[in-house]
This record gives sequence, C-alpha cells and structure tokens, in this order.
Amino acid sequence: MFLRGRSRSDERGALAVLAAVGIVVAMIAASFAVDLGTLAEEARQDQKVADLGALDGVRVLPADPTAAVVASATRNGFECPDTNVADGCGLIVQWADGATGIFTSLPATLPVATAVRVTTKSIHKNDFPSVGGGHNVSRKGTASLGNGAGCYYPDLCEKVPGTTETSVSPLGTVRVGSTLASATSSDSKILNLLLNRTVGGTYAVDAVGWQGLANGKVSLERLRTALGATAGSPNGVLDASMKYRNLLNATVDALNADGSPSSLAAVTPLIAIRNQVSAVAGANVTLRSLFDIVGNVGSGNDVADATINVKDIVMGGLIVANGNNFISMDLTATDIPGLPGTGVTVKFGLIEPPQQKTGPPKTAAGVYRTVAETAQVRLLVESNVVVPIPLLGNLTLKVPYFFEGAGASASLDTLTCPTGADEPSNVKIFGQTSVAKTSMNAATNANITSPSGTVITAVSTPIGSLTVNLVLSSVTVTVSATGAVVSSIPGHSGTLTFTGPYDGTTSQKVPGTTALTLPTAMDGNLTVTVSGALPLGLDLPGIQSAIWAVLNPTLTPLNNLIVKPLQRALGLSLGDADIWAPPVQHCNPTSFNTDPTSSVGPSAPYGYQVPSLVG
Repeated sequence: MFLRGRSRSDERGALAVLAAVGIVVAMIAASFAVDLGTLAEEARQDQKVADLGALDGVRVLPADPTAAVVASATRNGFECPDTNVADGCGLIVQWADGATGIFTSLPATLPVATAVRVTTKSIHKNDFPSVGGGHNVSRKGTASLGNGAGCYYPDLCEKVPGTTETSVSPLGTVRVGSTLASATSSDSKILNLLLNRTVGGTYAVDAVGWQGLANGKVSLERLRTALGATAGSPNGVLDASMKYRNLLNATVDALNADGSPSSLAAVTPLIAIRNQVSAVAGANVTLRSLFDIVGNVGSGNDVADATINVKDIVMGGLIVANGNNFISMDLTATDIPGLPGTGVTVKFGLIEPPQQKTGPPKTAAGVYRTVAETAQVRLLVESNVVVPIPLLGNLTLKVPYFFEGAGASASLDTLTCPTGADEPSNVKIFGQTSVAKTSMNAATNANITSPSGTVITAVSTPIGSLTVNLVLSSVTVTVSATGAVVSSIPGHSGTLTFTGPYDGTTSQKVPGTTALTLPTAMDGNLTVTVSGALPLGLDLPGIQSAIWAVLNPTLTPLNNLIVKPLQRALGLSLGDADIWAPPVQHCNPTSFNTDPTSSVGPSAPYGYQVPSLVG
C-alpha cells in the first residue's frame, strides 16, 4: 500500500482566494482612509468657520453677535448656518465677560461681554457603505476684544509697563516734504513742463489750479472704492499695479464722491491733466510708492480714513511712471522769464520718491516703526551764458550748477492719548534733514553723478583772431547745521508737536540753514590762456574779470527760477523740512470686516478695540 502524492492540479485557485480576501481588506482600509481624510478636512473647514464667526461676532459687541456670526458662516459656505442644532448641524453662539470668563447666551450679560465663542456642529456622512455610521463634527472658535495673549495684529500690540497685559497701540500718519502750496507762475510752469516731458500732452494749469490740487485730498477708502477694490485689505490696493492714467481716473472719481469744496476745487485741474495723459503712458505705478502702511497694520484694514494729498498723487505718480526716475528738459526765457543767458538744460533724478506713511509710533525701546522720507535728488542745471569780452567780442560758455542731497525724514514718535479718548491730544514727530551740496560741477553720465575735476575743461573758443583756452575748477559748498541739533546723520533734527484737528492743513519745519548756500567761484578756480596777441588795453586779468562779472550772478536766478520751484514740485527739502501730521491719528485703531455685505464696514465709527483669536 502506498500514499499517492498531491498533484499540482489539487492546489489550483488557492491564490485567487487569498487575493480576494486581500482585495476586501484593502477596500475596507481605503474606505477608512478616505473617510477619515474627508472627516479631517471637514473639521478644518468647520474650525475656520468658527474662528471667522467669532472674530465677526466680537466686533458687534455689546450688541447680540448672533446675526453677525450667522452671516459670517453663510459667507464662508457653512452647510447649516443657523442656530438650530437639534438635528446635529448648526451654530452655537455664546459670549463672556473678562472677569468671570463664563460663556452663556444670556442677553443680560451682553453689556459687559468682551469675548465671543462660536461652536460649529455638522454631520459627516461616510462615503463607503462598508464603514459603519457617520460622525458628528464639532469645533470651537473664540475671539476677544483687545489684544490678549493671542495678539492678532502684532504691530498694534504693546506691553503695558509693569504688567503682563497688552493694549492696542495708537495709529498715526506722517508726511515730510516741502510746502504743498504752488502759488507762483514759475511753479506752475515747471510743473506743466514736467508733465509734458514725462507723459506727453500739452498742459496749461495755472498757479490757482495747482494750488487747488495742493489743497485737495482723498481718503484711502474712497480711492480703494474708485479702483474697484471694495473687498480685501488695503495692502492689496497699495500693491496693485496700474497705469498713471488709471490712477488719475480713480482720483477724479474719489474727489467727486467726496464732494467737499476742496475736493471739487481739485477736480477741475485734475481732469484737465487727466485728459492729456494717454491710457498707456509711462511705466506702471503702485499706490505704495506714494503712501505706505507699516507692518501688519494694513492687514487689519485700520487706515480707511488715512488721506493722500492730490498734488502728491499727481507729481509722485508722475515720477514713478517715468520708470527710471531721470528726467531732462530744455528751457528758455520763453518758458521761464528771467532765465540768465540763452537758456538752460535741466537734468534731475530722484533716488526715491517722497512717501507718506501710516503705522504705530516708536517702541518702548525707542525704535521708530513709521518713517516717511523725502526724495533724495541729483540735479544739474546747465546754463548757456554769453560773456562779453571788451575789445574782443563774445565768449559762449555752458556753466553747470549741480545739486545733490536734500533728504529729510519724519518719524512717528508718540501719540498722547487721554483716557477714553479716540483722538490724541498731541502727536510728536521726529524730523530730520540730511546734508545737501551745491556746486559748480559737471555731471555728464546718465545717472547724473558728479565726476571729480572741473566745470569746463580746456575749452578753446576762437574770438576774432585769438583762441581763449579756459579751465574752470569745480566749487562745492556743503549745507551745514546752523543753530540746530546735529544728529547722527549730518544735518538737522528736532521733535515737533502737533495738536488737533489733524486735517493735514498745517505743517511745521525742522530748522536747517536759513538759506541755501550757493557756490562762488574765485580767481584760484579759473585758468585762462590766450594764443595770439591781445589788443592794447586788454590782459588776462581783464578777461577773468569779465567772466566773473557774468558767471557768479547766474546762480541766484537759477536757484530762484529753477531749483526752488522744482523743489516744491517734487516735495524736496532744501535746508529745512516741512513736516505734516495728516489723518489718520487715532488712539484706538479699529478693524472692520472687508466683506461688502457686512454690517460692520469701512463707514463704521471708530471706538471699538481690535479683536484677536484667543482659542
């Protein structure tokens, strides 16, 4: 007797059984993984709804926050935005005071409520039938008035000395530059020529029109609306890229929407300018190049009432739209009556355009966080002058007048806030000017940097049968401090105090030099040689005297007719700095919901604290 071994055919189908079992197990595992993943995603979404609902709800305290929370949940796509949780899906809205921390829905506790808690409840349905029953999802979000341990806007949070508490930092705005007034015909001519040479067109805005622009101002909120950005934070608007014409269009709309006498007075000259500017002229510009928000303040939408001067928009936007910030134009006595010689060539470049900034004051450690700076400038005015030489005739020279520097800054120092007041009793701004230099010096490259050497090098000019070789060395004068505090940066500094109303109509000066010092050439700067015999009665000292008689006196009219008007046009500071404290200046900066359907929006009054997530 013997046992017969198994044949291979007896084991057929064994792997199929194992594979079937494996597939079932894999399907169950996959269904668990998918359902757990969707459950986690739903939980994350519900947490977001709870957090946003708590932030929206706390903003309306001491009113009942329930409606605000429901509206927030609806906007954010919650599947059952109501307060009926009997079916396992809905919202629970509660509030608590800072003393007890007990959350209830009792209307009697609303007057003292300082925090809102939102509980979201939803039902998760499994996607695979092999996985048993669904799950209930529940998440909580809590927001508190003021800035507690979970400070939501870092740049607005300040430690209260001697405690572990934090408070909301005041919010201020600083502007630095020359006077906004443009009331002379020389100013208006320079401004019109700048527009013409930069973006084309023909401009005839008179001094009254430019003064109207200088007196006009628009709020950031109106400008934001005019640009079509009714939702989102101001940061998005500040960084939006647009053509110069688009910026002017939005400013016209914002002025018309404001409707105040000063706005309407600015609209007419602005439309005259806008209509001459091509829709595609110039490089793209951003509002942040003219007006900036420091740190995270803008993410809280706390600067809706900050205002921007219309002339700053026109001229600052123009400079930025120029692209490389270097401009050149030829002027004659027809353009600017009284110019010396036969005309001038004006070349200038701004290292950075002037800015206005909004943000918090300096830290407890004395670090400035909100600093506005004027433009640094390099300016070259080449004057074509004719020097009459007795017994010989006329000697034609191109004399360069070079200017560089003129920087100034305004730093928000402190806002003094009486208890319970929204408007500060005073605002202190630290102003500072930097050194400026004037010189008779050449600058031949595109960036108008000054080479060392001479104004006029070996100019050979035939006069009659003679050739006059003239070399004029450069002369530089540094504008230095006179009677002012000398700061760490050579120049001048001082703290200015502003009191309300903070309407941006009053400026103060950081003292600098009493007048811009002009360079004066002396005998040692001039070398003259003559090839050929001089006529009787003429010698080299006589030729030098004739040159001096024409050369130095040209600088004063050039300064008065070109440099100063250009300074005012560009918002530069020569010798001293004009400092301004425009809106917004506020002790209790607010945050508003940017959704246009929100009941708490940009028009809501100041007075409630910045909410923060605390759980």
